[in-house]
Amino acid sequence: MRCVAVDKNAPHEVVVYRIGQEALEAGSRLVFGWILRLKECRASGVWPGIDGGKVLDLKIPDWALLEGLPDVEMEDGDGDGDEG
Repeated sequence: MRCVAVDKNAPHEVVVYRIGQEALEAGSRLVFGWILRLKECRASGVWPGIDGGKVLDLKIPDWALLEGLPDVEMEDGDGDGDEG
């Protein structure tokens, strides 16, 4: 399978991507899992949302930690170390 992508901005570059069988099968497994979850939610009336009822950790990608971040002294003004 192939997919053609066209940049909406000039000079409107065009790229043809070949989508391999492995990627298609992985996508099918994801969609099938989502359909099963949808059926479960409809049957139970429980819609857990993105977090699944848990507190999630926000992770910063490695590139953001390593590239172009200036050294800044962080202080919140009241000296107790808590934000806000």
